[in-house]
Amino acid sequence: MNNKVEYILCAAYKFKEGYRTPKMEEIKAKDGTMIEEIYREPHREVFRMALGWRHADIIYKYGDCIDQDDLGGFMTSKGRYVDRKEAAEIAYNAGQTEEKKSFLYSEDIY
Repeated sequence: MNNKVEYILCAAYKFKEGYRTPKMEEIKAKDGTMIEEIYREPHREVFRMALGWRHADIIYKYGDCIDQDDLGGFMTSKGRYVDRKEAAEIAYNAGQTEEKKSFLYSEDIY
């Protein structure tokens, strides 16, 4: 796959505001900086997402820790969180779907 073309990696939900996984508290750089602070935007965004193959898997695993009000989205190859509408366009442009869709579902790319 062309690395310059952004494509959809997996299903994602944003964590609720202020939620941090236990691992996030443990991972620090040698100077004590939190590991997520080392990354620049938008790459830092990956630390604010719960990821999985399907949206239902993420809901089952994280439940109340994620923001289910936004109906979920996707993580792209560039580490960005995108909603289902933008994801449909990205997937189509990257050749992951054969037809252009209004909204992308995880079943459309696997």
